[in-house]
Amino acid sequence: MIIRDYNPKDELAWLRCRLMAFLDCSYFDDVKRKKDVYENPSINLVAEKDSQIVGFIDIEYQPEKSATIWDLGVLPEYRCLSIATKLFNEAKARLLKLGVKRIEVWTQDDIEA
Repeated sequence: MIIRDYNPKDELAWLRCRLMAFLDCSYFDDVKRKKDVYENPSINLVAEKDSQIVGFIDIEYQPEKSATIWDLGVLPEYRCLSIATKLFNEAKARLLKLGVKRIEVWTQDDIEA
């Protein structure tokens, strides 16, 4: 598995991964037909295994200030393999280099969240 930058060619695979990752949680009804584009700079990473996107993280940030995690998910069959942790750790390392000192995340009512 590799963690890499999202590429616009990944959009359909990203959308499918997001749909399946959120299907079994209270966020199931937030279906998107295209990937969000953020007003501020962002870090958009995917986890890829065997040429398939199995996880993703999207973080919008303001350099030297704060960041917000907007999307983080992993396909159900790839959970419990530390993929979300690897995505977050890579994003956090990049944010620290940019001087970001605070990260916010919004969660749902699910126990796992």
